[in-house]
Amino acid sequence: MERVRLKIPPKNPIFKTKLVVQIGDLNYGNHVGNDRILLYAHEVRQQFFDSIEQSELSFFGSAVIMSDSTCVYKSQAFWKDQIEAELYLDEITPTSMRLFYRLINNKNKNDIALIQTTLVFFNYDTNKVSPINTKLIPSDWMK
Repeated sequence: MERVRLKIPPKNPIFKTKLVVQIGDLNYGNHVGNDRILLYAHEVRQQFFDSIEQSELSFFGSAVIMSDSTCVYKSQAFWKDQIEAELYLDEITPTSMRLFYRLINNKNKNDIALIQTTLVFFNYDTNKVSPINTKLIPSDWMK
């Protein structure tokens, strides 16, 4: 069976932050549970949005909603491990953007997980995809 593969875009991350593995993140194997990895991605994305004074309900004039996600687990992380998180913007269009996340164990520099999410610009009033005004987006993001 072929495994899913993700490649981080060959560009610099648009955002970096640090996370710490909490006791509630552990599963019965005493390592970070697979379900927590998407929560880490969510935390990284929220911190990024906050750093540019945006939010999921107001991202340059539009809300965002997740349309898909993919995660590739690379190595374990344990209680109190410090995680370096990198966020990459791979593609942005008038109706969506694709983000990649790289979670790295600060102790041994091993990748913990690679994650990809696609966010669609959305209007909650009409309950439909709503194009964003790309003129509001920083021009270097559109490359």
